[in-house]
Amino acid sequence: YRNENYEQVIAQWDRLRAEKGDEEMTPNERTIIRDLLAQAMSRLSFDHFQTGLQAMHEGRWPDAESELRQAISLDRASPYVTRVQYELTEVLKAEGRCEEATTILQGLLETDLDKDMADDYHLSLADCHERMRQFDRALTLYTQFAEKFENYPNKRWLWQKIRQLREITNQLQGTAAGQSSGGPGAP
Repeated sequence: YRNENYEQVIAQWDRLRAEKGDEEMTPNERTIIRDLLAQAMSRLSFDHFQTGLQAMHEGRWPDAESELRQAISLDRASPYVTRVQYELTEVLKAEGRCEEATTILQGLLETDLDKDMADDYHLSLADCHERMRQFDRALTLYTQFAEKFENYPNKRWLWQKIRQLREITNQLQGTAAGQSSGGPGAP
């Protein structure tokens, strides 16, 4: 632990636990070891998070995904785990896996109390639906966002996006109505 070899700390804990059960350790030993293990896992998680961010910056999406998933699995209770999950959704979107990203983002919107990130989650979820060509749902989410986050600094972009999606949905509805009535020249 002192040498900051956190992977070795975790491996040694697994070996120690296999050799010497909890009942052979004093309560103080168990507490000290579990605290060190938790700290090692938290620090290793943060290292994976940083490595994942670097891989994202370099466009190495599979590496970024692997690192971010590792960061989450090592420390699900960290104060930054929702940020890691959000970055994972950005990687998934870049890889064209918006359905997976949508599931994570919906969970974040339902459970995360980080008000500073709520607007990012909301916009990212709307973007996912737009990428999946679910224009009605994307339009609804962008419109809800505009109502919920009145002080959003990039309102011009947001209203242009809403207008663009309204045009697309109107065109699609017009096309669908034309096809259902048999289209032009139908008897």
